[in-house]
Amino acid sequence: MKIPLIDGKEIYHDDFDLDLGDGHYFSWSYQTAENPIRVDSPRDDRGPIGGIMVHRLDSSPTGYCTGGVTFDVPYLNPGFKIRGNNPAPLWQVQSLDPLTISPSLLCHCGDHGFIREGRWVRA
Repeated sequence: MKIPLIDGKEIYHDDFDLDLGDGHYFSWSYQTAENPIRVDSPRDDRGPIGGIMVHRLDSSPTGYCTGGVTFDVPYLNPGFKIRGNNPAPLWQVQSLDPLTISPSLLCHCGDHGFIREGRWVRA
């Protein structure tokens, strides 16, 4: 099954790094070593800086909704910590394996929950 993403590209359901359950999926995001903005540069292997969250949303034309989270990690490029003139929202990582982050995630569509021990927990 293909899932449309924000930028119009599609990803296969099996391409997600984590199946969190309850129709929620997660894929890791990494900065690149040479240029933190360019996705075609070699990956910085210090660890993920966040991820793309995808979940089922029957009212959406695609049947899915997508969003992203950025982790508050020491190796995060400072440019990712600002959105316009304001601090960007950052999530604290309690564990990468299994993934546990806080605070909760509130999607622009209203979906709200936590990622705890690699599972989606509705708020």
